[in-house]
Amino acid sequence: MTETEPSRGSKASSMELNDSQRASYQIFVVESFKEWYKDGDSKKHIPKPVVGVFGAIAGAASVYGTLPLMSLKLECI
Repeated sequence: MTETEPSRGSKASSMELNDSQRASYQIFVVESFKEWYKDGDSKKHIPKPVVGVFGAIAGAASVYGTLPLMSLKLECI
């Protein structure tokens, strides 16, 4: 690394961690909705538009779920 190159310190790793936290929230929420929709019948088909709605809700939940953690990290940095 030269003097003109910016260092990729804690901020870069913090953002990567935040992305993985959001992805884990999304996967958890979508899978929970799918289990709820199937109501114990593992062979029940879920229409793609319904899965899309589940994904939209999961995306919003992941943002609102990780936002307090992200603000705490930024305060500490």
